[in-house]
Amino acid sequence: QKRSQGWADATRPFLLSVEDPKNPASDLARNSFNVRNVQRAFEGAYFSLAVPAATGNTETLLGSILQWDSRWDSAFAEHRLRMYKARQPNPGRGPGSSSGGT
Repeated sequence: QKRSQGWADATRPFLLSVEDPKNPASDLARNSFNVRNVQRAFEGAYFSLAVPAATGNTETLLGSILQWDSRWDSAFAEHRLRMYKARQPNPGRGPGSSSGGT
């Protein structure tokens, strides 16, 4: 939909778009650059709820609330853990470390 309205920005595809009901040509959310922080906050909250705590208990908080089947928890938790680890900074690649190139 963003593309058909002419609101798509290839350099910032994560931006939200909200059509102004009084002016359909206007994108009310064109400067929604902090949406990534909101997405990360929700992902962090989901991760906290869906991944078993380090206490050795295999049940998640979300699973105890929703009474999920433990097989679902495992599949979701494994996926979210991979996603979470992929977004963590690499300790050996911080400022001042060699990146192997010039």
